[in-house]
Amino acid sequence: MAFGLVFSCYFIMSIGNMGLISVLPGIGRLIGLPDPFIAACFSVSGLFLVMASPFWARAADRHGRKPVLLTGMAGYALSMVLCAVVVAAGIHKLAPWFIIAPSLIMARSVFGLVGSAILPSGQAYVAERAPREERTKAISSLAGAQSLGTIIGPLLAPLFILPFVGFSGPMLCFALFAVVTAILVGRHLHEGPRIEFDDDAIADPATEPQAGGVPFWRDGRIMPFVLFAAGMGIAQGAQSQILAFLIIDTLKVSPIQAQGSIALAMMFGAASGLAGQWGLIRLFRMKPKDLMRWGAAIALLGHLMILGSTHFGFIVAGYAASCVGFSFGRPGYTAGMSLAVSQREQGRVAGINAALAGINVLAPLFVVLYQFNRNIPFAINACLIAAALVYCFAKVRLRTSGVAPRPASAAS
Repeated sequence: MAFGLVFSCYFIMSIGNMGLISVLPGIGRLIGLPDPFIAACFSVSGLFLVMASPFWARAADRHGRKPVLLTGMAGYALSMVLCAVVVAAGIHKLAPWFIIAPSLIMARSVFGLVGSAILPSGQAYVAERAPREERTKAISSLAGAQSLGTIIGPLLAPLFILPFVGFSGPMLCFALFAVVTAILVGRHLHEGPRIEFDDDAIADPATEPQAGGVPFWRDGRIMPFVLFAAGMGIAQGAQSQILAFLIIDTLKVSPIQAQGSIALAMMFGAASGLAGQWGLIRLFRMKPKDLMRWGAAIALLGHLMILGSTHFGFIVAGYAASCVGFSFGRPGYTAGMSLAVSQREQGRVAGINAALAGINVLAPLFVVLYQFNRNIPFAINACLIAAALVYCFAKVRLRTSGVAPRPASAAS
């Protein structure tokens, strides 16, 4: 039940985030907000998530996983309520767009600052209670909970555009889901015993405190995974922000008319990713090195399918392929990083992984490039993913992740 509650937090968070991504581009165009400002709502929030996640990871180490997880759910709910208020003000023309735009960015940023606590606390809770041989599967299940949310979120969001609350309805409903989930976590989730591993059998314990004190950018156990994740994360963030605009412009219809097609594309992509995470990873017992290689290769194929395409069906197919690739890549580097360090450092790497989840700060730039030429962002993404794929084979630590024993020191 404990794992189910943590998975529920990830699931609810993903429902709201992807639901918001699916409806906000259309809402922005109705209000009259420039497209880059819509992308900025998520990229600025992502920047705050990058900065805040290590803080929440340390807080979870000091105060426990449960209180930090509850704090994150509260921040998520508050952010959704604030977004609903700003959207209502924009729809009813209570303020000009240059007031609405920064207000929406600030409202969404509450999630990056406080809601980001969900990610490191949840991952650390699971990692500390899953045996090493089962950790890749457990972490991929967490990612699967997010993928399931990306299916449900775009489906539910248009249904929650209700008579009395209008376009604020989806955000208010997502906030309500978060409050209910937080109540269940508060009542039923217990810190419980952690699984203790014999780190002496894996690495020289004398080196661990030194390695743990090294900044992650100088830690050779961690940094290769961070570099791979950065390339994949930037591409994934840019693609998710551009997709709705791409569909609206491809179909040449109004934002409201395109909403069903946007939801369909997002659900199809999320379902494909979920099939990979909950099906293929378990079926083939893929190790982190395999997940990263196949993830980059399939994501690259998906971007090449979208590049230059003007047919809705082909765009959806390319997006689905990309989602499968990203659904492999993220559990790959997440589990690989977790396995690369000792049990006492799980909170630290959980914070790093959570920060990597917000690495979409360049999304407004990609939207500007998209407005200049719709193919440029996907060409850049393809280059980033191709570089990540080559790096998987070139870097020994990635090439042997999940196979070789964890190195004893932080040297690369």
